[in-house]
Amino acid sequence: YAADSVTVIKKNGRHLFSYPGREMIVGMYTDSSGVYTLGQSRSGEGFTFRRNGELLLERSKGHLLGQMTVLQNGFAFSEKVAGSGIERYYQYRNGEVSQIAVREDVKKVWDVAVCNGEVCFIATLTGITHPVLVCGDDMYMLDFPLSAKVTSCSFVSAAREEVLIEGVFATSNGVLTSGLWSKGKRECMFPTGMTVWTSFVDDGGVSCLLSHYSSGDLKISRCGELCALPEGYTVMGTRPLAMVDGILHVGLTSLQGAEPAVWMDGEIKELGFNGYISSISVWEP
Repeated sequence: YAADSVTVIKKNGRHLFSYPGREMIVGMYTDSSGVYTLGQSRSGEGFTFRRNGELLLERSKGHLLGQMTVLQNGFAFSEKVAGSGIERYYQYRNGEVSQIAVREDVKKVWDVAVCNGEVCFIATLTGITHPVLVCGDDMYMLDFPLSAKVTSCSFVSAAREEVLIEGVFATSNGVLTSGLWSKGKRECMFPTGMTVWTSFVDDGGVSCLLSHYSSGDLKISRCGELCALPEGYTVMGTRPLAMVDGILHVGLTSLQGAEPAVWMDGEIKELGFNGYISSISVWEP
């Protein structure tokens, strides 16, 4: 978290390290070598990549694209740098920064990621209405509805081999809606007006929290099955859901000031403390 003029990292309430500057932490990973953080400037321009607070990479310009990906032998993340009417894209991968080669007919790059060991990007091309997925020499057209006006397109963090993409678009009457695509094939379409707030992906499928674009009403999508959020609760935090042993866990915050709880495939378990659930994480013992 950011305090005054420093960024502080704690573990189980114990101070680990801090460093100057009020960064927004957009990626974090821990292993035996330490704590890796990807922090974005609050101005929106520039970012840092650190291990235990020490700089590994600092960029004064550029906007981060997508999420930090943990690879078998390192990390990867991408940035967009705009200048003189030209956008350039770079990737940090296993300690090296390289410019991403994009096609000459690219008008806009929506997101970049490392998928199955190769660089992939979602782009809008000259002469093609809807975004496409480019992975190496392969290109897949995303099967959006014909009248859709795409407003957002990004990779979904996935623990399985398929390349998953979330797309948000406006229908012909202006209502925002979203869906998921696997390569070029539409995997699922969410109810009209519902967009993905956050998601969790594993070998069992994709589970999401959906938010209505105007009312803010929330629904749970468990591998395509829609479930109502329990009455009297809302959801807070950045990663408040996870699949554990085939059971979807969703962190719930009471609207009446009661104890926070966890929704587990329809069952609700109160946790016995004051506050709210900011995230749910899964790890092997």
